Amino acid sequence: MKKNNLIILILLFNSIVYSQNTVQYNYIISNKPYKNKPYVGMELEFSAQKKCLSEFEFSISRLFTGNQNFIDFKQKNQVLYYKNKKRWVLFYDFETKKGGDISISGIKYHLFFKEKIKIRNITLDKIYLKATTVTQLHQRYYYINKNEGVLAIKTSIGKMLIRDDFFKEPLSEEEEKLLN
Repeated sequence: MKKNNLIILILLFNSIVYSQNTVQYNYIISNKPYKNKPYVGMELEFSAQKKCLSEFEFSISRLFTGNQNFIDFKQKNQVLYYKNKKRWVLFYDFETKKGGDISISGIKYHLFFKEKIKIRNITLDKIYLKATTVTQLHQRYYYINKNEGVLAIKTSIGKMLIRDDFFKEPLSEEEEKLLN
């Protein structure tokens, strides 16, 4: 009886602590005043939803998909995995800088590391997804930190988007040059 009560208590605790807390991340154009401005689209400004599923697992929408579909991720030992048909597959390894393959909206991509950048005392890996099954005319770059996630995006039309909960002030010209 005590064992069953302990199991129920642990399950209840986990469900309370790791219940699907949802966070909204706003990616906004860096070099303009951005308080209370509308979010108009993936190439200009947008919001992503992150659902915390457990201590190491989460789902996020729009960031890589461009739509409201969620991708499930898990981070373990500096390696980020995504769920593909009930199986965890490599997305990005922060230590070796290797990326995996992912299919988004029926198009296959491979994730590549471009360079490491330090800005405002935080290290960012500049990564990108390159289509392997179609020709890609423009490239989007993601600036990701192993603890904070994607903090900035350079869109395919050249706009620099920053996550407004992390960057309280727009990037300076020097900081934008570092990210380009």
